[in-house]
Amino acid sequence: MENNIIFDSYYLTFTLTYLGSLLICYFTSLLILELVVPLISKNSSTLSYIIFKIVLATKDEDEPKIYQRIIRSFIRFLMYVSSTVLVLFFIGNYQMISFPLIGEFSFLTICFMSLIIALCSLLFVFISKKNQGFSETLSLLIVKDTTMLENISGETINNGK
Repeated sequence: MENNIIFDSYYLTFTLTYLGSLLICYFTSLLILELVVPLISKNSSTLSYIIFKIVLATKDEDEPKIYQRIIRSFIRFLMYVSSTVLVLFFIGNYQMISFPLIGEFSFLTICFMSLIIALCSLLFVFISKKNQGFSETLSLLIVKDTTMLENISGETINNGK
């Protein structure tokens, strides 16, 4: 009986450490890609924005403020946590997905909430007039294509090569 209690306590420690390190690695990589890279790049863009030639701007056509980037990154962090369930699923740690973190609140619950936020954001892209995601709308930012510009009369001009 005592061996089961010792095993359960070790298993609890292992699981919490594993999930904690997984979330810390995920948060650190997102922090680097979403906040650090835009702050040190010359045009304040992430790697994907540079590749796809798009920029973030405020509704007044200004550079995004730090708090707007933090809000956007936090929402994107919440949206993309659901992908970590796939990581746990594919490496064979099925039992860690349903492990209770706080009471009955498990990692699976967090991932389902994350998936719901991501699906609502996708739906929001299709519903909104400017095709902006949930994170851009809440942080009051606009994603603009740098290859397409608008002239004074509002007509779109192709600026790409």
